Amino acid sequence: MKTLTVTYLCETKEKRDAFYNGIIENRIGEKCENEKGCGSYKYYFPAFDDTSLLLIEEWENEEALNSHKFQPHMAKLIELKEKFGVKTIIK
Repeated sequence: MKTLTVTYLCETKEKRDAFYNGIIENRIGEKCENEKGCGSYKYYFPAFDDTSLLLIEEWENEEALNSHKFQPHMAKLIELKEKFGVKTIIK
């Protein structure tokens, strides 16, 4: 199992909320969880930081994760990140 922790950094709470709403409206999390090899794909709001969004994703193997990167909904996520000026940290 491969687990990634992704932190999305936004300039303001409003941009963070708009970015998250775009994710929900486009069902990005749901589509990711339906991908072959996805164990979990969950978003969280940090308790003491209203300008970031946390994602914890689990993949069965590297092949599943690599396939995930090229899905159409991931292109939409990139579009949303650009629209709202979101920076990303992946661990």
